[in-house]
Amino acid sequence: MQHRGSQKLMVVMLNELINHSLPRILAVQQHLQRGELLTDTEIHFFSDSLDMVNRCYSAYQMDPQCKAIFTAIAHLMFKVIKLALKNEKKHAKAGLKNLEVAAAAA
Repeated sequence: MQHRGSQKLMVVMLNELINHSLPRILAVQQHLQRGELLTDTEIHFFSDSLDMVNRCYSAYQMDPQCKAIFTAIAHLMFKVIKLALKNEKKHAKAGLKNLEVAAAAA
């Protein structure tokens, strides 16, 4: 009986990830591809989503299909976070350059 409950929980988690989290991850990826930065809300979303994926992966890693889905979502999130970091570095570098120009003009 506990196995059946575990399966139902897995289905709920997969549904949440595929129908809610995945579209949001892809939307964030699109605006990052335009060079934008993550908002605080998006940072919290990624933190919560990574926690959920990690819990799901740990709980259901014996199921090959679940393992593949959770691994794929985690990899997509890694790519999006890597892009966010690249954008942050680019904006930080531009900000420093602006400060240097302003300091030189003063």
